[in-house]
This record gives sequence, structure tokens and C-alpha cells, in this order.
Amino acid sequence: SSASTESTSTPSLVLAHGSKNMNDTFQRLLANANDDKNTQKGSEETGDSINSQCHAWFASSNKRALLADIGVGTIDQALMAALPKKHQPLRLFGLHHKVLIFDEVHSADSYMFELLQSLLQVHLHQGGHAILLTATLSLDKREALAKLWLDAEQLEYSTEAVEDKTQCDHFPLATQVIAGASDGVDLVNEVAITSPERVARCLAVDFIHAPTDAVIYLVTAAQNQQCGVWVRNTVADAINAYDDLLAAGIASDNILLFHSRFALVDRKRIENEVLACFGKHSTAKQRAGKILIATQVFQESLDADADVMISDLCPIDYIIQRAGRLHRHQRDASGNRVVNAKAQNNDLQHSVRPKPTLMILAPEFTETPIDDKWYSNVFAKSQYVYQHTGQLWLTMRILMQQRCLDLPKDARLLIESVYSNKAQELIPEVLQAASKADVSQQNRKKYSAKDMLIDWQKGYSKESQSRWFSNETTANSEVGTRYQEMPTCEVVILNTATLTDSWLSAAEIFYADSSDFAIELSTLKISEKMADKLAKLPDGVQEQLKTRYRGLNYKRLWMPSSDTKFLYDTNKGLIELA
Repeated sequence: SSASTESTSTPSLVLAHGSKNMNDTFQRLLANANDDKNTQKGSEETGDSINSQCHAWFASSNKRALLADIGVGTIDQALMAALPKKHQPLRLFGLHHKVLIFDEVHSADSYMFELLQSLLQVHLHQGGHAILLTATLSLDKREALAKLWLDAEQLEYSTEAVEDKTQCDHFPLATQVIAGASDGVDLVNEVAITSPERVARCLAVDFIHAPTDAVIYLVTAAQNQQCGVWVRNTVADAINAYDDLLAAGIASDNILLFHSRFALVDRKRIENEVLACFGKHSTAKQRAGKILIATQVFQESLDADADVMISDLCPIDYIIQRAGRLHRHQRDASGNRVVNAKAQNNDLQHSVRPKPTLMILAPEFTETPIDDKWYSNVFAKSQYVYQHTGQLWLTMRILMQQRCLDLPKDARLLIESVYSNKAQELIPEVLQAASKADVSQQNRKKYSAKDMLIDWQKGYSKESQSRWFSNETTANSEVGTRYQEMPTCEVVILNTATLTDSWLSAAEIFYADSSDFAIELSTLKISEKMADKLAKLPDGVQEQLKTRYRGLNYKRLWMPSSDTKFLYDTNKGLIELA
């Protein structure tokens, strides 16, 4: 019928993540969801190619969002279908018979990887399909995922045969796993994919060994009207580098600091500034002399492009991600983007940028480190972020040998030289203790996840999971999609030191001067350990504000003006005073 045709041509489209209500495009679709005429008219007026209905009922809850025909959200929304939380069956039902697409699978730690495997197992039983996208997945994890998909169907197959099928070292590669395949059909198929020449490149790698050398390198770049990025491993190191560059004479207008310890309103502002200076459409004038100091947030999602880059030593897969922001776009020698690169390359008037070199701040390399402080002597704080010192040593070892990132040609070589079992045997004995401690930590994460998961073979019963959490918000500290060795909490920054009943709007109370989403935009996420050190509000004030604003439930309130140990700076974020 015409009704069914319309239904299939206009699927429900839902965005599912914690900040979806601040997405303008989603809110516009939501406003027009129940008016087909307005939806179509709005699409024509804005030039949007989206012609989908977005039903308010689906959008009112992230749990219901999974019931929509198409859902876009964080991996957490799907993973919660494997955890013993309230409305878990609704989430699982929402995924029924759908195609799940997971991006950046390699970023999952052992805890998330365990949850993902459990979800994929039950999803297969429901008749679903899954597409896993990854740029740096090791061979052993690829093999584990292939076996999981087959084990979920309880098929009889040769383990050795499957292992043989998942050992292709080509990159890029497509691996197809078919559960319940008929006779004569391979369970596992791996097909090499030809990578376009335009994405292949050989990026030179060099090393510096002192933060002062990194500062000099970036000052020189700024003086040469280049834009540079220094990706640091910790927020504290990023703030120190920011101060060092200011002290070295770079104007504050030319330095940007970007990390996770900002209120959302400032983080959004800084992200926009970063994209303006380093983004695809930035011009030579906007880029000239700009320096960005950033943490891992820079490498995860921004389509940014730097003329020069320094990275603190970190595991090889993160090095590759960071390197992807160095000369990301085709530009001429001045820094202006070349839109039609093929045509412009034939024009002698348009010279290209000099070939880049990725600079890595790292300890001096040695095959025989003297003690286990080889890494921490240079990175006192980073050792708590990347605790597997052996993998850092292996990363530097392969980069010292190759002296370049030849991608995608050497992608598999680089990854396996750090993460394979054979590579672990090369780690020097003095670094083995820290490496084994990290392995033990990964095992703790794995078993912690197993303890939380539902035993699908036993259905919904006390035997399948003894603990079911009824309140989804408060349960986050007890059962969640992320392993929190150091629990985090959300802190809302208050705007004034005067607490009265005369406030007329949220903009007068909260840090973000906004009539809409003032609470959300004034929020920053930090560790509970750090939050416990923040100055407390006067008795009764927090309860008074939480009664007035429901959005403050499960959040902590903080007033910087009354704190002597911490301050909040618009350009530097939350700072702990010495």
C-alpha cells in the first residue's frame, strides 16, 4: 500500500548520546517529526539531503532510540544491552535483526572488548549482523572476534583452520565471517583491498629528547609562519607546555590549549577555534604562526591539519592516529588548501609544502635500559597513562628501525612489532615488571567485565546474573560500559560567590552565560579524587540548587571564587595550584 511504501522510504532516524539535545540538526528534525509536510519543506529550505522522520517517542530516551530504524550514537548505548541494567531487554530488542556498525574497534580496552564480544554473541543469536571498522587491530584480536562469531553459533569447526584463515597481513583488509554457512562455503574469507594511491604516504620520523627542545622547535615553526601541534599524554604536561611557550615569547593569541578538563562551553569554543586555524577550510592567514597544545582529544575526531607536529612517545597505534593530522590536507607552500590537487600539481605556480617529519619526544633509545625508569625519567606523569613500558619501548624500537611511517604498506608490520606475542619476548628484562603489571591490569579489567555480564545461556534468572541494577544513573559507578580504575564525576561550575534568591535565570548562576543548556555547558568531567579536593559549597546551598534545577542530580557543584587550591581559567581549564 502507499502507506507501507511511505513507511519504508522514510525511516525513523535518531541520535543517541548524552549531548544530543544540543545538536541543532537533530533538534530541527525532531521539531518537524510529526508534520510530514513541514519535514519535507524544511529539508528543501535547508538543502539537507535527509528526508527521514524522527519520532519524538524514539528520541525521548536513549533506550528507546535503539528501536528506531536508524540510530547514530556512542558505542555505550549498544553495550548497555549486555549489562544487567534496568530496561536492558528493551535495548536488546531494539537491536534485534539489525546491522550493527562499530567504528574504532581497536580503541576498546580489555574491559570494553569483553562487553563487545558478549553483545556480538547474543546479537548473532537474534539473527543480526555486524560490521566492525578498525585501522590498527592486532592479529590476535581479529582472530578472537572471528572465533567468537562462530562459537556463538556453536558450530563444529577446526580451530587451526580458522587461525590459518585469519593470518593475512595485508592492509587494508576485509575479513568476512559467516556463521551457519552451508556446505562448501568458507566460514572465514579474507580479501585484500587495494588502497587508493592518494591516501598512501611515507612520513619521516625523528626524535627529540627534552621538552625544551620541543619548545624551541615550535617557536621556530611559529616564526616561520607555520602552524604546529604538540600532542601531550597528560593534561598536566599540556598545561606546562602551554606556559613554557608563553614564556618563550609566543603571543597568547597564537597559542591554543585543548584538553578534556574544560567546561563544555569552553571546550566547544576551543574546538571551533582549532578547526578555524587547523581545519580543512583554514587559510594561510588563519594558520600562520598558530601553535596548538593538545592531549588525546585532538587525535580522536577532529579533521585538523598541522604543518609541523610533535608527539609525546605513546603506543604505536596512537602514534599512527596522531600522524594522520600532519599534512592531512593538500596545501600549497603558503598553507592555502589546494582543492583540485591533480590539476594544481601540473601548475608550476603552485608549489606544495615541504615534506613533513613527525617529531617524537622520547627518552634516548637503548637496547639495554639501565632500570625500569627508562620512560618515567622523561614522562613522570605519562607513566600512569601508558603503564605498559615494554610496548612503548617496542614502539620506539620499530620506529628507530624504520625511521618512517610508510602507510598503508607497513601498517601491519608496525602494529605486530608492538602487540604480537613474539614482540613481547623482545622486551628488556628491566621493563618486564611494569609490562607484566599492565598485563595483570588488563586481565583484571577482563574479569571485571565477565563478572558484570549476563550469562545468555541461562536466560533471565538469578543464575544468569545475581545483580540487577534498577537505577541506571546511580549504577554507573558500579556497572558501566567503561572500566573506571579512577572513578569520574561531573562538576558544574557556578558563576558567582553571592548566593541569593534574586537570581532571575540560570545564566546568572552557572558559569556558561547561556539561556539554553546552561547546566550542561557549565559542566566538566574530572576524577572523583580531584573532585573531592574542590572547595565545598556552604551548607544547604547545594541542596537548594538541586531542588531548583533537576539537571543537577548526580552532579557536584563548585564555585571557583571560594577555592584556594584550584582555579578555573577560560584558556587553561581546571588548574590545581601548587
